[in-house]
Amino acid sequence: MGGGGGWQGRLLRVVACAGWLVFLNSLVARSPATAAPRYDAEIDIEAAAGHDDNILLSTEAADGAVLVRRGGLWTGVTPALSLGLRAGGHRLTLSYLGDLRVGADPGRLFSHEVELAARLRSWQGLRITMAAFAGRFDAAAFPEETFRYLGGEWRLRLAATDDVALLGRYRVELRELGAALRDVAHGGEVSLPIGLFSWLSVSPRVSLFQTTPLTDPDGPHYERATAGLDAAAEWLGFRLGLEGSIGTAGLREDRETLWSVGAALRRPLGDHVGLFATAATTRSPAYGQTSAYARRLVTVGLWAGARMASAAPARPPAEDLSPRVRNGRARLRLLAAGATLVTVIGSWDDWATPGVTLRQTRAPDLWEVELPLAAGAHRYRFVVDGRARRPPAAQRYVSDGFGGQDGVVDVDAPLGAADSPGEVEP
Repeated sequence: MGGGGGWQGRLLRVVACAGWLVFLNSLVARSPATAAPRYDAEIDIEAAAGHDDNILLSTEAADGAVLVRRGGLWTGVTPALSLGLRAGGHRLTLSYLGDLRVGADPGRLFSHEVELAARLRSWQGLRITMAAFAGRFDAAAFPEETFRYLGGEWRLRLAATDDVALLGRYRVELRELGAALRDVAHGGEVSLPIGLFSWLSVSPRVSLFQTTPLTDPDGPHYERATAGLDAAAEWLGFRLGLEGSIGTAGLREDRETLWSVGAALRRPLGDHVGLFATAATTRSPAYGQTSAYARRLVTVGLWAGARMASAAPARPPAEDLSPRVRNGRARLRLLAAGATLVTVIGSWDDWATPGVTLRQTRAPDLWEVELPLAAGAHRYRFVVDGRARRPPAAQRYVSDGFGGQDGVVDVDAPLGAADSPGEVEP
């Protein structure tokens, strides 16, 4: 795409270059020399059919400003591919996402995007991802709606506790619509997922999106701002997602108040295939179904996927993971590949959460912590990204009362400088 001019284009290039330089420097400076790169690949595909009464907003009217709703029955397929490389806690991912939909009224609609993303090694619960992407949208029956784009995206995740994390995302892209119109589209979203129970989570969110013409200052300025609440639950193998939001959307001079609700249901039929269904509606209290942005959508489909990964590097021997006790201090270790946050909770402080955070060592996937403990027997368990984990190679185990097991570490009274490593009972 040519002509990404103006201060927006220059700022985008400067920020993108700076971000990738930070990533490359971090990769060289912080990657453990002993960490062998690990590769993985994923492929997912969805085949679906549905009805969407506003699948395409067209500006083909004579005055160039009236939005025309087009929709109806459609069928489609959505392929997604990704290749990943992970080393030293960093991850580099190359991915492709396509979306082909065919209907009687809108004709053939096809979008595809390629993305290169770099996720930095997590630090104190903070995980940052930078991405560069390029894509194209084609509307066969409406060539004036075809556009191509490129840009960048920044994402962050800050784990506050085991059950609460702050998510942020900002995306900016330069778009070329037809032969004469270029604009900048940018926006961001902030959400706060909260795990209420092991089977239920909720997430309040706010988002803002804007477009600014570059070649025609008097061209359309589109704006959308929303606030909403999402919920996700798992029960008897079903995965249910609910969402609701309220906000405004439209051209700057004619924005509408909109509210929307939606639901998505997925049912895995195995490790690699499943069924899904979605339903959503968007309405305007002022204009009802005459709103340009009102929408009703129903979809049913089938998904299939596969995962491949290189063999994990050889793990340290089991005895390296056993608790080691010295002078009233216990060293606890855990192997947790790909983890973002690892903590340990125990009877020494009445199982207070979120517990004590383990640090990631230079050995691949190995986390450890050293705790000052009073003499006696202490029960404990690890928590990896919010999920409880049975301690490996504990000195012994006891039931946790919920069908699992807690590890036990015995701490003797301090014996000067003597070393008293814990032993695993047969």
